[in-house]
Amino acid sequence: MAKNEAVDTEVQDSGDAPLIDLNDASIKKMIARAKKRGFITIDELNEALPQDQMSSEQIEDIMSAINDMGINVVENEEASDDDEDKEEDSAEDEVDPLDDGGPRPAAATKKEAVDRTDDPVRMYLREMGAVELLSREGEIAIAKRIEAGRDIMIWGLCESPMTFNAIIQWSNALNEGRMQLREIMDLEAMLSKGPTAEQIAESEEGEEGGAEGEISEKTAGPTIKEEEDEPEEPEAGAYEDDEDMVERRTKPQAEEEDDENALSLAQMEEQLKPQALEKFATITSLFKKFSKLQAARLDALGTGTEFPAAEEKKYQKLREQLTAEVESVQFHQAKIEYLVEQLYSYNRRLMALGGQMLRLAERHRVPRRAFLDSYTGNELDDSWLDRAAGIDKKFAAFAAAERESAERIRTDISEIAQSVGTSLPEYRRIVNMVQKGEREARIAKKEMVEANLRLV
Repeated sequence: MAKNEAVDTEVQDSGDAPLIDLNDASIKKMIARAKKRGFITIDELNEALPQDQMSSEQIEDIMSAINDMGINVVENEEASDDDEDKEEDSAEDEVDPLDDGGPRPAAATKKEAVDRTDDPVRMYLREMGAVELLSREGEIAIAKRIEAGRDIMIWGLCESPMTFNAIIQWSNALNEGRMQLREIMDLEAMLSKGPTAEQIAESEEGEEGGAEGEISEKTAGPTIKEEEDEPEEPEAGAYEDDEDMVERRTKPQAEEEDDENALSLAQMEEQLKPQALEKFATITSLFKKFSKLQAARLDALGTGTEFPAAEEKKYQKLREQLTAEVESVQFHQAKIEYLVEQLYSYNRRLMALGGQMLRLAERHRVPRRAFLDSYTGNELDDSWLDRAAGIDKKFAAFAAAERESAERIRTDISEIAQSVGTSLPEYRRIVNMVQKGEREARIAKKEMVEANLRLV
């Protein structure tokens, strides 16, 4: 009885609201009959599901819970009978003396109805059935695509000055004890980059010592300590049932494993923290030099003057150094998502301001294409409006009537440029790179998930 209640709770908690009322007498009877037969048909399941309220995830959860009960979901009773009696009836299937080879309209009608069905369970199964099973090579290829997309996304983030500002803030928080290293970095990924020569030597010595110990234990036989440490078997009736005995034995073991994992995580932090602080200090030092050149470069772009070639060379060199330093750090996934969202939020604001400027121009019948050709790349140029006024009468009317609003928009865009720390064309290129990498990784992950669901 307790087991049935646990199953009921599991199925009902799979969504925001109960999908099947397992306390209903008819539902209980249906499940009992299904357990006895070992299967349940899709039609029977559909009768219990609320129509037009089911998502594929909810259907998947319900079917998974039913499978956990030991009940198979089949297309119909005939399909289940065919699977069970396949070997026994194989000879009869080859030559059926009662089959005159004529048409079978009833079966065709039933198949046609199945093909046209729109019930959620069949639609979900049909969609999953269309997904090809992955081979080992296909799974490796998708994993490589996910990794390649993530690499493109990380490379784009490394070119954004906002990334360096965030790293400096995290470094200060780590030094002041306001943040733990595990919140910033993926500790396991950092440690798995590759063992040092000392670690390899220590592991080899440990393996040799372990092998010698194993040989000595095999030849020496049991010791007194082993006999003393061997737990005594409980007397009959010491526990109420086997489940209580297993629970009492495994609970201390689970607590010990949790303590070991927590200690291991603390050890990883202790080992990596000096390296992380040194890395963050290097990034901070490089970024201070980089930000000075970046500010001068933005001023030159805003006034339309040429940035000195020697300074541009220093700027590009520092950017490459910063990118290499950041790429060497395995950041926590939550921090990567934060950097991506920060990048996208400024892009959304920038697109909204550009749309406002376009609508101002369209009020005076300025063609969309002509406006974009003239405006794109000159968002920070304070002389652009005066130059645009000389294009034609429509641009002149736009410049005369909307100068105040256009200047306000240009000021807001200038503030965004200062926040993102780079020119707007460069910023858009970075956003496009991050979006491309994220999109490729997302598509590959979707294919992987669908292929895994196909196996369920």
